Amino acid sequence: MSALNLHDEATLPLPSTAGGAGIDRLPADADLDLLPEFLTESRECMAHAEAALLALEVDPTDGEAMNRAFRAFHTVKGTAACLGLARITRFAHEAESLLSRVRDRELTFTRDCADLALQSTDMLRELFSGVDRALRGDGDMPVPSGYVALHDALANYGPTRVAAGEAEPARVGVDDIFPPTLVAGAPAGRAPAAGVPDAGALVSTIRVRSDRFHRLIDLVGELVIVQGQIAGDEAIRNGTPRKLLRHVLHTGAIVHELQTLALSMHMVPLGPIFQRLARVVRDTATQVGKSVRFVTVGDDLELHRTVVDRLGDPLVHMVRNAVDHGIEPSSERTAHGKPAHGTVRVHAYGASGHVVVELSDDGRGLHRDTILRRAVAMGLVGSDTRLSDRRVFNLLFAPGFSTAEEISDISGRGVGLDVARRNLEGIGGRVDVVSVPGKGTTFIIRLPHWRG
Repeated sequence: MSALNLHDEATLPLPSTAGGAGIDRLPADADLDLLPEFLTESRECMAHAEAALLALEVDPTDGEAMNRAFRAFHTVKGTAACLGLARITRFAHEAESLLSRVRDRELTFTRDCADLALQSTDMLRELFSGVDRALRGDGDMPVPSGYVALHDALANYGPTRVAAGEAEPARVGVDDIFPPTLVAGAPAGRAPAAGVPDAGALVSTIRVRSDRFHRLIDLVGELVIVQGQIAGDEAIRNGTPRKLLRHVLHTGAIVHELQTLALSMHMVPLGPIFQRLARVVRDTATQVGKSVRFVTVGDDLELHRTVVDRLGDPLVHMVRNAVDHGIEPSSERTAHGKPAHGTVRVHAYGASGHVVVELSDDGRGLHRDTILRRAVAMGLVGSDTRLSDRRVFNLLFAPGFSTAEEISDISGRGVGLDVARRNLEGIGGRVDVVSVPGKGTTFIIRLPHWRG
């Protein structure tokens, strides 16, 4: 393993290249057994860092959030250096240095500073993916697009030092493009683009080989069957001393609890998905120039891992639509007596054997006539067809349906909601829409509460 000086990152050698510029390779002496563990732990670090950065953007005085984000980048830097992953080490060092300057009050955590820090988590994830691909392939690790520009932006961020008597050049950041708006409960002069789940609430995990985990589940199932056979045997129930019978029944209670615990290992909380949505809201709101808060309820509710894995993408599509189409620009909101900032809310709860996830916004709501006109033009319904509001709103899920007049990077091509519905139906779920003009729209997702 290459010996790297962690105290002077400027001396770290860049990886050797192969196949042309922009291609790294794994170190020749890389520990192939430790690298998968490094990737898993580093991705968890970036999840912690992202949640902390979003919390810090809401409250720049949150010292604990700053420390959590700093520690995450520091951990990745140190571990990557030990494994000889010089490019990841260098980049994590620049991101860590940015936060160090904020922590030391050399810099203020403004919107453009937050953008750089959050983009750094994305870039590190891409670098991790490169290592993952190299482990599965021939060792090549293409340098992600935009790496050099982002690295330089981190290294050179902040007021430019100029000679005495010269004027300091003006810097244009995101705050200049999208001026902050006061939001109730936020520090004066700051406008959170999104609220986030508590970064400190992220639960620690351990990693177990999947084959061992599934074997454990199988053995627990067999144990339940055998214990039931023993407890139900006539010789036990009729001819066994009372004390032994009590032991058998006690064993049955323990086995039942073990089965419940084993099945719960398939269950995962919704918190990580909600954290991902917080980032989506923030980035989409910034892209379209809107002020949007994100509120979550039910982060600790657990669902079967299969359901959670399939739920993420539909929610992302719906959240982006809510910010892009649902929430009005601040000027339009204030003209109608609304707060300048919009709110997107996700609420998860259990109901009648199902789990319900409601995604709502307080925007302009759906316009029934506009949807119908578009549906008629597409030949989805006849011009004289009478439909209830529910059926009209469900036309939004038709393939290719869109009411957007212009195609943008976010929407307008008529894809997204139809895919979202298909994904939900694939896990036994369904989605309905409720909307009130001028008040907002709610997507109601009902999911099976799988236990095994």
